[in-house]
Amino acid sequence: MIFEVLLRKTRKVLKLKEETISLAIINEREMRNINRQYQGVDASTDVLSFDYGEILLCPAHIKKKYCLKSAREIKEKMRELFVHGLVHIAGFDHKTRKDEEKMSKVEEKILAS
Repeated sequence: MIFEVLLRKTRKVLKLKEETISLAIINEREMRNINRQYQGVDASTDVLSFDYGEILLCPAHIKKKYCLKSAREIKEKMRELFVHGLVHIAGFDHKTRKDEEKMSKVEEKILAS
């Protein structure tokens, strides 16, 4: 439910064109395999997004990476990372410091609305 709300907010802010967004919650082994296959990185990660509208989240990796203790903290970080994935799908990136700042501002705007 909360992901649907965040998707609506993102569509409103960014005019996101993708009709369908797919969200999958996966384990670290699956995330590692997908990250290796598509990004060439042989490690798990917290979030991956694909241009065709797919976002993958890995709660176990999120918990470890951000040293989170409670389920509430993990859920909140998953919300943030879902928005991060949506912003990527909308065409933003963080390859340069300037791009990272722009992307962060957009994410903050969505999460604050």
